[in-house]
Amino acid sequence: MRKLVLSLCLLIISLNALGQNYFITNQYAYDLFLVNPADAGNNSECITFNGFYQKQWFGVDLAPTTQLFAFQAPLMNNLGSGTYVFNDRNGNYNRMGLQQSFSVEIKLRENRNGFTSLHFGLSAIINHTSLDYGNFTDGAALDL
Repeated sequence: MRKLVLSLCLLIISLNALGQNYFITNQYAYDLFLVNPADAGNNSECITFNGFYQKQWFGVDLAPTTQLFAFQAPLMNNLGSGTYVFNDRNGNYNRMGLQQSFSVEIKLRENRNGFTSLHFGLSAIINHTSLDYGNFTDGAALDL
């Protein structure tokens, strides 16, 4: 039992848990579940799609390019979901990722003016970054 607890503690410590995420663009204001996962699927009357494509310097091979897609929807009675997928390339640096958020709403009180509720949310983020060293040297040897 002690080994299991120690293994779980090491696993949790080895995971990189961050409180804030670096946003690819400043368009996160349209998808507030990126800032607070409790807002995922908060509007129970509609499903929201957002897409974004930006390319700078047309005609340049390694120009900065960003693509992202966001989707959020209410699932069942009080559950919501939000998904965010992005690809960001800047020269030889490439970053891709996925964020999945879920939320639950607990209604505390309802009266003729509306209702009072409490929202909880949880997000999981997967990021992949890469750097291509192929274009750095022009055939010259690296000085290590």
